[in-house]
Order: sequence, then structure tokens, then C-alpha cells
Amino acid sequence: MSALPLAESILMVADGMSTKPADMKLAERYLADEAPLMGVVLNKAEK
Repeated sequence: MSALPLAESILMVADGMSTKPADMKLAERYLADEAPLMGVVLNKAEK
């Protein structure tokens, strides 16, 4: 969190097996004033 003011943008990575939508929304709220959210990558998704 301390390095966020140095970032131009943020790429968020979510674990498809354990990350809940509520966790993602909370993280977006924390990051809203820091830098633009460039995108979200879904990792460990089920087929």
C-alpha cells in the first residue's frame, strides 16, 4: 500500500478458486483514490 502513490495504474489479480466478489469490491474501494485500475486478471479459473 505504501508504494501505490508511485504507480501509474494497477492490475488486480484474482484467484478464481477462493476470491469472493465482495473481496474484489472492497479492494477496488481501497484502490479507488490511488491509481486507475487497468484491469483484472482471473487466475486459477475452472474449465
